[in-house]
This record gives sequence, C-alpha cells and structure tokens, in this order.
Amino acid sequence: MSAATPPGQPPQINHHAHQRIVPRHVQPPPPPGRSTVFRNLNPGERLVWVRRQSHLFLLATGAPLMLAALVLLLLHVWLGNNLPAVVEIIGVALLGIFVLHWLISDLWNWFFQFYVLTDQRVIKSRGYFNRQRDEIPISSIAQVRAEVPNIFYAIFNIGNVAVRPIGPEIELTGMANARDAADSILAIMDDPRFGLPPANAPGAPGGAPGGAPGAPTAAGAPGGQMPPLRNKKLQDDLNEMAQPDPLPAVGPPIVKAPFISFFFRKIPIRYLEGESIVEVVYRHWAILVKDEIIAIGLLIVGVGIGLFLDIRGDAMRGNLILAAGIGVAVVVGLLVYVNWADDVFILTTHRVIDIDRLFYILAEYSNDAPYSRIQEVRVNRNIVGKALGFGSIEVSTAGRKSALNISSIPKVFQIMDRIFEQRNQQKERDSIIAANKQKQTNLRWASVVAINLMAPVPDLRGIRVVQAMGQARQAGFKVTGVEERAAPGVVSGTVLDQTPTPGSVALPESDLRLVVAGPGGGGPPP
Repeated sequence: MSAATPPGQPPQINHHAHQRIVPRHVQPPPPPGRSTVFRNLNPGERLVWVRRQSHLFLLATGAPLMLAALVLLLLHVWLGNNLPAVVEIIGVALLGIFVLHWLISDLWNWFFQFYVLTDQRVIKSRGYFNRQRDEIPISSIAQVRAEVPNIFYAIFNIGNVAVRPIGPEIELTGMANARDAADSILAIMDDPRFGLPPANAPGAPGGAPGGAPGAPTAAGAPGGQMPPLRNKKLQDDLNEMAQPDPLPAVGPPIVKAPFISFFFRKIPIRYLEGESIVEVVYRHWAILVKDEIIAIGLLIVGVGIGLFLDIRGDAMRGNLILAAGIGVAVVVGLLVYVNWADDVFILTTHRVIDIDRLFYILAEYSNDAPYSRIQEVRVNRNIVGKALGFGSIEVSTAGRKSALNISSIPKVFQIMDRIFEQRNQQKERDSIIAANKQKQTNLRWASVVAINLMAPVPDLRGIRVVQAMGQARQAGFKVTGVEERAAPGVVSGTVLDQTPTPGSVALPESDLRLVVAGPGGGGPPP
C-alpha cells in the first residue's frame, strides 16, 4: 500500500495499484494527413483524427461470398460431370448476384463511411449520393463503450465503439483498435487540449525557444512564455501570488484480489492525465458458486457413470468416461472461474469502468462513465443478497435510459459512497485546476502590464551628478535626493551608487536617489 499524496503535490499515478492492471497512457494520435482531410470544421475547431472501418472488417463482409464460391468449387470437383448443368448455372448466377450486391452495398458503404473526432464533436458520415451525417457534441457524451463482440474480432483487433449521449447513440462499427479510439474520445472529454504539444515544451508554439533556462513561464497561459521582469522583488511577489493551490490527496487503492490469480488476464487501463486506480471490485463469491453448479453436475454425472460401468464389469469404458467427466468438469470449472474473475468493476480518480469478458477470449465489453456525467447511483439488493452481503449498482449518466449496471458485487453501499466521494473530489480537482490556470494567466498578464507601464532604470554610476540628472530626466525619472559619501581617489560629485538599482524597472516619474563622492576625494576626472 502506498501512502496518501502529501498536500501541495499533484496526485501520484499508482501504476502498480493491482497486479492485473497494465498502465498505458493515452497516446496522442498522429496529425491527420492529406488523405484524411475533413472540410467541415467549425471556426476554432480542431481535428483530432479521421478513421475508416478496418480493411479486415471489409474482408469479413465478403466471407459469405468466399464460402459460397468454395462450396460451388468443391461440388464441381467432387461431382464433376455428374453435377447438373442447370444447378451449376444457377449457382454461378446467384454467386454473381451476391458479388454485385456486395460491391454495391458493402464495398460502397465501406468506402464512403468514415468517423471523425474533433475537440468539439464525434461525427459519423456515410453515403455519397445521399450523404448522411450523425454528430454528437463532446459536452453531451455520457458514456463511451468499447466492445469486441466475438473471437474473430479479437483475432483481427477489430471492435465497435458506442458513443452514448443524452439522446440516441452513435455506433462506430468495425474499427481497428477500438479501445484506442474510445480512450481518445474519453481523453478529449477530460481535456480538450488532448493531442496538442505541451505549451512550454521546447519548440512548441508559444514555448521557450530551445528550452532556454531562466525564462519564467506561465503554464497553461495563452502564449506560453511569460515576459521576464528585471525587478526581482516584483517578480517574487507575482510568483508568490500565482502559487498553485494543492490538489486533493489520493489515498492508497483498495486492491483485494481473489485467489488463483495466475489465471487472470491483464487489464490494460489507459490512464488519462493525473488518473490513478482507486478500487478494483470483483463479483461476489456466491455468484461463482452458483455458476460452478454446471461443472459440479458434469463431474457428478461423469464419475457416477464411470463407477457404474466399472461395477458392471466394463472397466475400460468406465475408466474412459470417468476420466472424460473429470476432465470436462475441470475445464468448464476453470472457464467459469475465469469468466467470473474477468468481470471487473474499476473505480479510478476520473471515471467508472465496467469490464465484462466472456469465456476468456470470446468477447470483451468495456463501458466508461466519467464522474462529471454521473447523475444518480442506485443500489438494488434482494433478500438473498442482503443475507450474503451483495447487491447491484446502477449508475445513471446524464439522462441515459441505459444505465451502467454492475451486478452482484459485495459492499454495495460502501461502493456507492465511494463513487459519490470520487465524484465530489473530481469536481474539487476541476475547480482547483481551473483556478490555478487562471492564476497563471493573471501572472502573465500582470507581468505584461508591469513591463508596459514601467521603464528600465538607467545606470548612472561613474558619471558626474549633473550629467546623471540629465540622463535620469531623459529616461523619465527624476532625482529627488543626493547623499555625499567620502570616497578617496574619486572626483567629487561622481555618482557612486543609486536607488533603485540599475537594470530594475520602475514607474515613470519615480524618484531616484543618488550617492555621490564628497569633496576632497581627488583623483582624475571621469
């Protein structure tokens, strides 16, 4: 267990919060190329990515055609001349019709369908002659669901992304790396600047050129770099005023894992900026026991039939059925256990994640609901759940009819309280981050105003006092005080020191005080 984040420090990302969690940060997409131009951006809107359905998804739509052609070819090879010509002609004609339909329907739709993500919208565009376009504002998105519905999708790394707003959802089907697409949508929801270079990175627009040391910057402020001030005291005062407020501390995560952990698959969680794991919740053990009844039944039937045949004298078949029954029961039992262990509910500092996996690799569903979109959390618990200590949680987001449902988990009321606690902390973090950004913006503009209003103090040291007064007037200052000091070897009336110091800045018409050499100093004239 790690200690809580100390006050004044940003939340620490606990990458090792759980042995199953594989930390992966959301990678910014590459800049859109010429082949992925979207010409319907709103003023000030930024294009994040443009994607089509996977080429392998297009190949999957043509799988029935290839299967029909293979069957027709096998019939021709197998039956040869015995295959009636009429059947062969009808088969070829039907195959041609199917190919024409695939070209007009599937291939045409694939070629003219694409998905767009900007910092303001998610867009699904399809059709050519009858162009249709569905759009969802980023601010309206309540949930993002990524799914790999079958084993073929899993093999070819294809999936669907369902973007769920308050109204009808948009489904982006057949996408390569669907989880990456869903994560980038969540990242844009969390921070519209996702994908942009850091404001202060060397070479970034508005950043410090070449990363020059000593150039104060205002992180998050427009323009990036803050003008330097020569007046150290004024600079220190402005920096003190702009000190960021501390973010809420992130405590140690709750990571109680069930037994037989070496059967678990890893869960890649792509962290958002500043995100960390809060709690990993598994379904109640009673659900595992209920689901294992099938495996126990297979074991009892196999052992019973095997022993019965052995008693009847058929030892060979009895031992074979006994071994098969035990083997099948063990395999089914392990699959049921893995399916139970892969149904995971994760709380982070930013969102609720519900992950369902069906029999290890057959299918995978991941539904994410940011805390900022959560409106209601409801607990359902029947008499059995009350006796054994489990229940279900429904997380309603921004008016969605389909709530995020997490069934049969222990300590449901504590989990509900933890969701609301994280939701409140998310609001507090957002408020503090916004205030800190505003402080940095104020610091930058205060520095600009100070530099524009103030003038650099000239260096008057080493010249005669009359000449110093003239230069001070030319620079916009006035000499209001002259103090004499003994300075052996220095000509009388020579300026030894001044206040304010040379190189600092001060308001025009400010007073300058000079220290000059007194009479009897001697020495050559300056």
